[in-house]
Amino acid sequence: MMTTELHPSAQSWQDTNGVLLRHDGDAVDDEWVYRGLTDEGEKVLEHIEATLGLERLVKLGFVPTERTRQPVSGTGLRTVLRHRRVKRVIYPMEWTMSMWREALAAFCDLSLGLMEHGLCLVDAEPHNFLFDADGRPVFIDFGSLRLRGKNYWMRPGWHREFKDNFLLPILLHNAGLHQLAQAVKGEPFETAFKRTYRWSAVALVTIWPDLLRWTSKLSGNPRLYFRVIKRRLARPGLGLEITEWSDYETQGGEWGSWKQAAVEESLSMPGIGSVLDVAGNKGRHVFEAARRGFTTILTDIDEVSLEAARAEAHKRGLRLFVGQLDICRPTPPWGKGLLMENSFDRLGADLVLALAVSHHLVRNVRLPFRTFAAILDRYSRRYILAEYVDVADVHVKKWVGKRGFPPTGYSEREFTAAFAALGYRAVRTWHDVPRARLLFLFEKP
Repeated sequence: MMTTELHPSAQSWQDTNGVLLRHDGDAVDDEWVYRGLTDEGEKVLEHIEATLGLERLVKLGFVPTERTRQPVSGTGLRTVLRHRRVKRVIYPMEWTMSMWREALAAFCDLSLGLMEHGLCLVDAEPHNFLFDADGRPVFIDFGSLRLRGKNYWMRPGWHREFKDNFLLPILLHNAGLHQLAQAVKGEPFETAFKRTYRWSAVALVTIWPDLLRWTSKLSGNPRLYFRVIKRRLARPGLGLEITEWSDYETQGGEWGSWKQAAVEESLSMPGIGSVLDVAGNKGRHVFEAARRGFTTILTDIDEVSLEAARAEAHKRGLRLFVGQLDICRPTPPWGKGLLMENSFDRLGADLVLALAVSHHLVRNVRLPFRTFAAILDRYSRRYILAEYVDVADVHVKKWVGKRGFPPTGYSEREFTAAFAALGYRAVRTWHDVPRARLLFLFEKP
């Protein structure tokens, strides 16, 4: 445990129960996040300890939490909690729709459990959940906990926040409006669409939660609200959006053995504790990193592939962070003051894998190698394992002469030069001669 003094964090806003805390200077505790409690927050904590207890709160879906005696500088805060840090933060706009439903189910279960002990949640935001490396959604906002009064009922504003920010993407997806659901999923705050959809045809597929709220209110049964929401919207196995990459098979067998050997050799380089596989499809090549105990992140644009990777990781007992992310459209900073970190800062790793992707980006979005290298550099802390696929490749040669492929500069020389210009040097090369493919392990000293 770090012993430096704690100070209020600029990322903690408008929380009457307490404030997130940071360490002196740039020091970061890799294991814990700290929160100082106000008098109101202490009352909530005392109620929890007198009823269900912090251990039971964790079993309900809360992030592991305990008291600590860390000193707090310049505040009147007497009580400090520490929450187990989730090693990589995947925000809701980066969840698959299955992850979104799992978080909703966890929210409903947590709300029902808290009701049994005289508590409730005042915030109805998906951003209060993070997915841990075991693929489970955990609630992280102790400041959202409140004592529930005798006449407790969810306010109209609370219901609207819950519907617009948590339910709406699922409602739209279930109605077949997949692209609109993806757009809404990526918007953390109220937008023009969220302000106006109630007066459009979309309201026809989104009105039933409003009727459910009134039914629950009139029947005096608030539990009915969460039970029906969970049953109708959080069921596993509902359809995912299928793309051209959903049936894409990462090279296996003899075809992919050279590549897997290169990955395993790269994982043995000094200084590696975290690995990010961008556009990694179903995660075939990154599972070895998870098996070795590295912090492992898989991103891809296709949610079907990501869900297959999550299922395989669960089957093997591997710890894996998963995010639906377009390599060409990284998540920018957001939130009040834009203090919520972009995807480069949150998902950066010691080793970045970019296998069998550069040629697709050149063909489909005309992404030059220099831009490809610059994107990977933003994620990499030291190493990049990247694949170059020559025009002689059995698949790529079919593209020649179509849609302007290959563009000027499509060559092995230009590929390696793009990384060299950013300060990288190739420390290892693997060449699959029959298939005209090369893997380069680049290192930035």
